[in-house]
Amino acid sequence: MTPPRVLQIQEILALIFQSCSLLTNATCARVCRAWSDPALDALWREVKDIRHLLRLMPPFYEDRFERDLAPPDWTRFLLHARRVRSLEHSDRRVSLQTSVFTSLGISRPVFDLLPNLRFLRWSAHGDNALAHAVLFMPPSLSSFEVFALTFTPRTIRTFFQTLQERSPHLRFFYLHATGLVGLVEAFLAEFLRSLSYLEVIQLPCYWQTKAVVHALSSLKHLRSVRTHVPSRTIYKGNQREVEDVGSINFTDGSFSALKTFYIDSRRLSDVEILLRKPHAPRYLTTLTVMSLHIESPNTLHDFIKGLTEICPLLRHIVFALYVSETLHLPSAITFDTLRPLLDFQRLVGFKITHKEPLHITEEDIEELAMSWPTLETLHLCHDPHITEDSSVDGGLSPRSLLPFAEHCTNLKELGLFINATKWNQVAEIPPASRTFNRLQRLHVGVSRVSNPNVIARFLCEVCPRPLAIFTDSCWESAAVRESAPACQPRRDMWQQVANFHRDLVEVRLIERRRGQEERRAMEAEMAMLRESERTLKRKASMHSDVGDTTFDG
Repeated sequence: MTPPRVLQIQEILALIFQSCSLLTNATCARVCRAWSDPALDALWREVKDIRHLLRLMPPFYEDRFERDLAPPDWTRFLLHARRVRSLEHSDRRVSLQTSVFTSLGISRPVFDLLPNLRFLRWSAHGDNALAHAVLFMPPSLSSFEVFALTFTPRTIRTFFQTLQERSPHLRFFYLHATGLVGLVEAFLAEFLRSLSYLEVIQLPCYWQTKAVVHALSSLKHLRSVRTHVPSRTIYKGNQREVEDVGSINFTDGSFSALKTFYIDSRRLSDVEILLRKPHAPRYLTTLTVMSLHIESPNTLHDFIKGLTEICPLLRHIVFALYVSETLHLPSAITFDTLRPLLDFQRLVGFKITHKEPLHITEEDIEELAMSWPTLETLHLCHDPHITEDSSVDGGLSPRSLLPFAEHCTNLKELGLFINATKWNQVAEIPPASRTFNRLQRLHVGVSRVSNPNVIARFLCEVCPRPLAIFTDSCWESAAVRESAPACQPRRDMWQQVANFHRDLVEVRLIERRRGQEERRAMEAEMAMLRESERTLKRKASMHSDVGDTTFDG
C-alpha cells in the first residue's frame, strides 16, 4: 500500500520523526524507502551514549574491541556517522578502555569521524580522557561543552591548540574546570583570540583574569561572557587571579556585540572602574557581579546608582555577594540601598545573595512591585546564612506575596525570606484580590513557618496552580547545614507546605472540573428543555390552526 503523498515529503517527515521516540523512529525506518532516511536521521541525530555508535562495528564488545578494526568494520558506522549532530560522553558514566580510542584513531578511513557534528559535550577525569575528544572535533562543530576536571598544563595546551585548528568556527564554548587559571592563562588567552566566530563563552569561577578578559574583548561576535559557579564550592579557586580586573584597558571596538557580562571581582569598586573605562561595553542587558569583599550598604548603593548611568539598558541584574560565613557585617542591606534600581523601569530579572536577610518592609515591597510590572524573576536574599546558634531574625510576612500577584503579572520565579511563625489560624489569611498567573517556582531558603496547613491554604489562594517550593542553599557549608538542627526542621516544615499546597490544588482542580461538567450537563439539559418547549409551541400552533379551519367550515 502506497502511503499518502503528504507522508512522502521529506521535510514533513523530518518534523514528524523529530517528535517521535527512538523506538518509533527505529520502527518507521523499516516501513518503506521513503521513510528510511528521515527516520534514521532523527534516530541518530542525538547520541547520548557513545557505545551506540561503537556497536555499529562488529568487533566491539562492552568496553573494548575484541580484535583490530578492518576496513569492512567501518561500513555501517560511516553510513550513520553523517547523521549525528550531537554527541555526549562522560568517562565516569561510560567507561571504555583506552585501546578503543586508540584503535579509532589508527584505523579510521576518514579524518572526521562525525563530519556533521554540531554539539559536543565531553566530560574527562584525566589527561587521556580529555585527549580522546580530539577524535570528534570536525570543522562543523559550533558548540562545545567540556568538563576538564583534572588536567596538566601540557595537556590543556595541546587540547586548546587542536580545537583551534580543527574547529575554527566554534560559536559556543563552555569550559568547566577545577584547576587554577594561572597554569593555563597564556594558552587560554591565545586560544580565545583565535575564535573569531565565538558568540557565547562560559569560564570557571575566578578565570576572568586580565589577560583572558583582554583576549575576549577583541572578539567581534561575542555577545555573552558567563561564569560557572559549581554548587557548594563557591570559595574553591584562586581569588587573587581576579584582583587586577579594574586595571584592564579597552581599545576602540572592544566587546562591540556584548550583551551579557558575568564579572568575577574582589570588590564592587573594581567592577565600576572597569565599566567606566573608555570603550568599555555600554549596551549590556544582563550583568552579574560576584564580589567576595565585605561591601557596605553605601558602597552597594553608589555602585547601583553608577550602573543607571553606565548601563541604562540593563534588564537582568544579579549581585552575588558571597562574603565569608564567619565574618560579622556591621550593617545590613535595606531597601534604600537598592532604591536606585527602580530607575531600571523595564527590569525583567533581579537577584541578590547576601549573608544577612534584606531589611525591607511590606510598604517597600508594594513600591517595588509597582515599579517593576515587567518582572519575571526576583530573588531578595532568600537564603541568609544560618547556623545552630545563629541569631538571624526578621523576614517578610506572607502578605508580601500579594503586591507581586497584583502588579507583576509576568512573574515566574520568586525568592523571599519569609517569617510565617505568626500565622497559626485560618482566619488570619488575608483575601487575595489577584492571583499569580505564571508563578512556577518559589524559593524560601531557610524561611520560618509554624503552621504548614495555614500557609498552604494561603498559597493556594494566591497561587491556585502547581507551584514548586525550593529550600535551596548557595553557601559553601550547605552540606553541613542540611543536618543542622537549626535548618533541617525548617526545610521539613516547608516540605509539608509544598505537599499540602499540591493536594489543595489537585482537590480544587477536581472540583473545578466537576463544576464544569455539571455546568455543561445543566446547559445541555436546558437546551433540551428549550427545544421541547419550542416543539410544544409548534404543536399547539398547529392544533390552533386546524381548529380555526374547522370552525370556519
